[in-house]
Amino acid sequence: MINNICESFNGWILEARVKSPVTMFEELRVKLMKRIAIRREKMAPYHGNICPKARDILEKNKMKAATYCIATFNGGDIAEVENIEGTKNVVNIARRTCTCRRWDLSGILCKHAISAVHLKRHDPDDYVAACYLKKTYMSIYDNLIQPVNNMDMWSRGEDHVIQPPQYSRQPSRPRTARMKAAYEKDKDDDTVIGKKRRVLRCGSCKQIGHNSKTCQRHLPHKEKIDFNLTIILMQSNQVKRPMTTNELRKKAKERNEYMRKRKADMKAQPAPKRARTGQAASTHQSSRPLQAGSAPSISRNVQGSNASTKKDGVTPRTSQRIRQSSAKGTGK
Repeated sequence: MINNICESFNGWILEARVKSPVTMFEELRVKLMKRIAIRREKMAPYHGNICPKARDILEKNKMKAATYCIATFNGGDIAEVENIEGTKNVVNIARRTCTCRRWDLSGILCKHAISAVHLKRHDPDDYVAACYLKKTYMSIYDNLIQPVNNMDMWSRGEDHVIQPPQYSRQPSRPRTARMKAAYEKDKDDDTVIGKKRRVLRCGSCKQIGHNSKTCQRHLPHKEKIDFNLTIILMQSNQVKRPMTTNELRKKAKERNEYMRKRKADMKAQPAPKRARTGQAASTHQSSRPLQAGSAPSISRNVQGSNASTKKDGVTPRTSQRIRQSSAKGTGK
């Protein structure tokens, strides 16, 4: 389990925790010894039975109680406190509770409790929790750490020498600072870490706010639209207003209906029959009766076509090859 005290302590011993065990413990002992001495020296000359921070909160609540609260007791230890806003709270002095729950949670009297205590002619300092008293603070630091000689003056024992633990170096640089939460503030610029954003800089125009993919330096500047003029023109039907959702649905429905009718009309019309030209010509020539004087002319024409195709370097088409083969057959 990690809480704020553990995180503060780990940040406080940051330089010592990377050293060997004996050296680390020695540095921690010295740091704690100095800390206890400094805290005792600061608190010893303070006059008062409550610590300074708790005293400041109590004095602020006293001012609020004198200005905003009026208490009324029921004849016992329970009081009804009326606020200046018109709301009411119940304070139990015997149990040290208030319905606003500030006294219950913090241990320092709220403005309602102070108003009730003043009405009883009691001292509010007597109702503060014991953890805020000066004697409690001093008793915490009564356990003093005794100084120790240098390690060279220590007596040698018979036990084995303590060796540092085995350590395998990780591939990256070791982390020294803890990972802060998104709601914490940075020490450098006093901004919340969760709200920090990396500044984008364009590699083309060197300006901040965009990158090279979204750079628009080659495009003309956008003209500012006068929305008031646009609304006036839309009202006068000079500018086409954007279509609503129902209008877009109606338009899409009409388009689909038109395409459906068009497809139906195309299916209703009979498709025209198309015959191949090469096959029609060959069948027409084969069906015609052959004459004695026609064969040389056909072969002559075929030879001329063959010569022209060979001369041009183009292969004859399929229909031409069929006519050539039929002409050769008839000539024989």
